[in-house]
Amino acid sequence: MIVARSTFLPRMPQQNTPYALPPWLFFALPSIYFILHTLEELPYFASWVTVHFGPMSALYFASIHIPLILLSFYASHRAYKDERSTGWVIFCTAGMMQFVFNALFHLTTAALFMEYSPGMVTAACLSFFFAIYFVERILNEERLNKKQVGWAAWWGFVMAAAAVGTLFLH
Repeated sequence: MIVARSTFLPRMPQQNTPYALPPWLFFALPSIYFILHTLEELPYFASWVTVHFGPMSALYFASIHIPLILLSFYASHRAYKDERSTGWVIFCTAGMMQFVFNALFHLTTAALFMEYSPGMVTAACLSFFFAIYFVERILNEERLNKKQVGWAAWWGFVMAAAAVGTLFLH
């Protein structure tokens, strides 16, 4: 099967080249990003949300993120281990796409409120690059086709919308 790829980036290296991330690390990218992003958010995000959206405690923030990070690692592991598991690869790709939409949220709120939005540094500096690399490699290695990546992007948007929606819960 031939998969058309974008011309945005040069062809990504295949997993057997010495400078490509090994598959286990590649599939852990969404989880690694999630941890880095959460660590940036943790000290200030709950108080920032309380000012701009509704009350949130640091304990509530952590209690939501810990299970989600564990789920992300589980999905990464399954996508890596189960070669034929398209569902887990879609889930990991959706997670990566969710972080792109999350980055847009952080950058938009930073511009809207004219202040630092906790999480925007990792969002702006890493999420777009990780997502581009992730999707390009998924397509190059034919783990997903463009239609499946489109579905993953849709589910990533739904996940991001749900995350933003929780900010308004009181």
